[in-house]
Amino acid sequence: MKPLFLTIKRFKCFESLKLQINNLTVLTGKNSVGKSSITQAIRLLRQAATSTAKPAQIHLNGTGFQLGTYDDILNRNSVKVSGESFGIGLSESATNSNLVEFRPAEDSDECEFVRASMLDTPVLENKSSWYFTYLSAERYGPRLHQERIDGHRSTKVGVGAKGEFSAEVLANSHTTRIDERLVHPSSTVPSSVLPSSSSSVLNTLLNRNLEKWLSSIVGEFEIRASRPPRLANPMLEFRKIGAESEWQFPTNHGFGVSYTLPIILAGLLLEENGFLIVDSPEAHLHPAAQTALAIFLARVAACGRTVIVETHSDHIIDGFRLAIADQTHPIAAADSIFYYLDQSDNGKIVHHDISPRPNGSLPKWPKGFFDQVATNLRSLSKLTTKNGA
Repeated sequence: MKPLFLTIKRFKCFESLKLQINNLTVLTGKNSVGKSSITQAIRLLRQAATSTAKPAQIHLNGTGFQLGTYDDILNRNSVKVSGESFGIGLSESATNSNLVEFRPAEDSDECEFVRASMLDTPVLENKSSWYFTYLSAERYGPRLHQERIDGHRSTKVGVGAKGEFSAEVLANSHTTRIDERLVHPSSTVPSSVLPSSSSSVLNTLLNRNLEKWLSSIVGEFEIRASRPPRLANPMLEFRKIGAESEWQFPTNHGFGVSYTLPIILAGLLLEENGFLIVDSPEAHLHPAAQTALAIFLARVAACGRTVIVETHSDHIIDGFRLAIADQTHPIAAADSIFYYLDQSDNGKIVHHDISPRPNGSLPKWPKGFFDQVATNLRSLSKLTTKNGA
């Protein structure tokens, strides 16, 4: 895929921002420096692009959003005059300045709705459930039951922003065939169980590969999704391979399994050229699991998808770097980009773009960019020397 170019003007902490969006785009940085604002801007643009009403009217505190009022999201350094707008654009051209303009839907900056004027056809207009998926940092933890998908939303929600529809999606789609490039390396049917004229073939069943990818990240599990009769809410069950023979509810397992499953499920179902945005994939995961999950997400990005990750984990970063360096199923360095966001002395948000090398190394390490381990070790060494230990 060719890179895309995101432009943001007068939205939240950004007076003006332009970022290149590659197949794998990683947002890092200190707290409250605009990482979530970038993904919120893309999601607002998605809602505007798929709205049946023109101009679109978007609730700032609706599904997946808690943005407050228009006054809360207009950049504070912008001159707040009646009717002033903020703009967001996503284009295949670095020089395209056409933005979707967002204004208050009412004559008040305290309005909780914005109206979007579409200036040209945006990249995000595909309405399929599996073209665009956003997963928040606050995903569903272990639960006996998950949420049901209402009929009128069934083509819009995917796994849900919190992964709350994963059970129903899996119950409805477990026999779906996935892109062969996303098949787990071990999901091959050996030739010994096939007709004599056949060679080994890939097993592209969704359920099989979901289990394999989940097992390679958080431990070996079988997964069962069901929708009980009489309109009860759907449920997930897990069975740990080699230890427990009984099916168990997610409540008998840690948060890591429940938090990871919707990421893998969404990644396997994502359409080619689609978008997957994941906030804090590292939540509740052991460092080794974080690295393995990053390698999976890089695999998704390498298969012609756009994967945008917001992270505070050096293990996630290392997983991406390993995936770039891997010569078996690599994500090309040219298709990957890391951003480190920080705040300058005058309070403005600045970003450092870091393009990895083909061997996974990074050409620069801005101060604050995952250097805390080295800082801590230096401090510990000084204290040890001081104390004579």
